[in-house]
Amino acid sequence: MADNTSTGCSLVVGIVPGQHRVVFEEAVALAHALGATLHFSYIDTSSIGDLHRYVADDALGSFPGILPIDPDAPNDTWERVGAEVEQQVATALDGSGVTWSFSHVAGEPVEMLGRIADAHDARYIIVGTREPGPGPRLRELLGGSVASGLAHQQRRPVLVVPLRPNGK
Repeated sequence: MADNTSTGCSLVVGIVPGQHRVVFEEAVALAHALGATLHFSYIDTSSIGDLHRYVADDALGSFPGILPIDPDAPNDTWERVGAEVEQQVATALDGSGVTWSFSHVAGEPVEMLGRIADAHDARYIIVGTREPGPGPRLRELLGGSVASGLAHQQRRPVLVVPLRPNGK
């Protein structure tokens, strides 16, 4: 994690594997403008309903994670994906001069981003728009838009970063 002179202001950034670089760029720009700390969160929904894993709160009961039913089972997908996303954040913020943290939790994204924002007393929640294409559009139709859900259920402002600025 990088150091900067933080004012104590926090920003929560919801990210996904392969997150578009513009989300990182906008989060860093806002963090610099506000002297804020960035708290990146990957909310994993893929393992919910997996017959080999279950959702459990951490020791403080604040953020759920995914634990194996059989701890000796050879499935390390949860840990591997979390480590890959954290590395993506580290690479994107390398040299940015911004203080940041990363969390990898399980659950419904709108609810969890709200809980994480509450825990950090975040000033804003930042998310990207969905990627273009039929797959993301179908997931949005079935599960709803995270950005829309946040905008309607949060008491704090939500910054939605377009992934294709200027139609590019």
